[in-house]
Amino acid sequence: MLEWERIYVSDQSTVSKPSLLGMVWSPGEQFERMRERPVFWGALIIVTLLSVAASMILFYAMPDDMYDVPGMQLTEEQLAMAKTMGAVTAVLDALIGTPIGILISALIMFLITKLAQKDTTFRQLFSLNTYIMFISGIGQLLNALIRLAIGGDPVVFVTSLGSLVEAEGMTAGILGGIELFSIWATVLTAIGLYKVGRLSKGAAWTVAIVIFVIGLIFSVVGGVFSGTAGV
Repeated sequence: MLEWERIYVSDQSTVSKPSLLGMVWSPGEQFERMRERPVFWGALIIVTLLSVAASMILFYAMPDDMYDVPGMQLTEEQLAMAKTMGAVTAVLDALIGTPIGILISALIMFLITKLAQKDTTFRQLFSLNTYIMFISGIGQLLNALIRLAIGGDPVVFVTSLGSLVEAEGMTAGILGGIELFSIWATVLTAIGLYKVGRLSKGAAWTVAIVIFVIGLIFSVVGGVFSGTAGV
């Protein structure tokens, strides 16, 4: 029997499905479950909807002056059109970007486990990344709700160092990337790669930290571009 067939057979076993809420207080147990029963469709839908909700809330939290164009005064009709386009873009980005992000992460991890000659399947790693993304989704939604309530720069997460220390450019990117839920997700990634991916603890932590650093680099690049654009 092929590996993927064995996985589908195990789906019919008595092993409980992993729980999204369980990722908060008992992630180790959930990783053991998804090793035997790597389901993901329901979790993927919920995680994507969380991302959509957070994107829409952040969009509505943006002040009108975020749409200002230097040397140009927007009319009410132009401002309304800009907001509509922004809302559509935010929804599409969340709907398409969330599953694609999970897919890319799973592919990278799958290649790593294959190089390490582990018997981990792609389905297991896709399930792993989907459930870890739930933590990131909670962070996005929480930060969006806080920004909607208290105002401030919607781009800067309240749970990041960037909200505590005022900075610009590269420094702003670094501080913005050091964020509570990102660190939480990194820890879960290391544990998941150990329990689900069957990597050694050292290798699992190395991969998780490298992924975090790559995300931090993107955050720095974004901070530099924002500073250059005067955002």
